[in-house]
Amino acid sequence: MKLPGPWARRGGRVLATLAMVVLAMLHAAGAWSLLPLAQLDRAIYDARLRWTMPATPDDRVVIVDIDEASLAQFGQWPWSRERLAQLVDELVVRQSVAALGIDAVFAEPERNPGLRALQELAADRQRGDPAVADWLARHQGAVDADDTLAQALRGKPVALGYYLTSDR
Repeated sequence: MKLPGPWARRGGRVLATLAMVVLAMLHAAGAWSLLPLAQLDRAIYDARLRWTMPATPDDRVVIVDIDEASLAQFGQWPWSRERLAQLVDELVVRQSVAALGIDAVFAEPERNPGLRALQELAADRQRGDPAVADWLARHQGAVDADDTLAQALRGKPVALGYYLTSDR
């Protein structure tokens, strides 16, 4: 089959260009990943950041790191949610940070054997003390470290870490 007029001379180049555009669009949409395009994309992104970043660090941004000295003073990681709530209050309320990001994932409730024992004692109506159930209902927020941290975060400019996975 013979292509008409200008297509006869440029048809191969047009089809090759069209194929590259389709592959690039599939790559950009995430439908098909091509290693050379991914590497090129990362190189362009890195170059753009180098060209547009200020030459000096922004002194408005402060990274608070939990370092060896902090661990020596406050104990091993992970710290209790209550201690993290105190840290959030210190930074947001007392230090007046504009935004706080916490690079940690709180995937499970904090293990608190004391609270669990009180909950079991309050739930056991036959052998349990009703006064314990009443006290726990009124003061659970004070002894539940997850609730303490949630209250410290509520309404504040805080972003928490989140783990994304494609596992089902």
